[in-house]
Amino acid sequence: SVFNKTNMVKEVIVYCRKFMRNILFNRAQMAIEVYHPNARNPSRKSIREKLSSIYKKDEAAIVVYGLKTQFGGGKTTGFACVYDDLDSRKKYDQRHQMVRDGLAEKIVKGRKAMKELKTRVKKARGTEKAKIRNAGGKK
Repeated sequence: SVFNKTNMVKEVIVYCRKFMRNILFNRAQMAIEVYHPNARNPSRKSIREKLSSIYKKDEAAIVVYGLKTQFGGGKTTGFACVYDDLDSRKKYDQRHQMVRDGLAEKIVKGRKAMKELKTRVKKARGTEKAKIRNAGGKK
């Protein structure tokens, strides 16, 4: 028989391990195992779709990160957080992950401006640090 890729089933199976309910951040967090024996690495979006159908939550309230594919393929492990609602994710999730999913805009600053701001913050003490950081580039 000839090996034919079109006849293979491209099923993606998601298992949730180490499930933990984090009430401080209004989310469920877990380690995930994704089995994809006859398919290439699954995208974050496809895993989010699968998790949203399992947990009955909006796709935008789910974060998938840290995906590592086992050598030889077929199995990928990673982490996922399923927030109770989108507002909780916007409040508690890391900014770079929200930028990746299109929920926030990337803040672009010049390299020199960031270094100067860091130097000013280092010279300040106590609550002044937060004031300088929030002021952005202003003195």
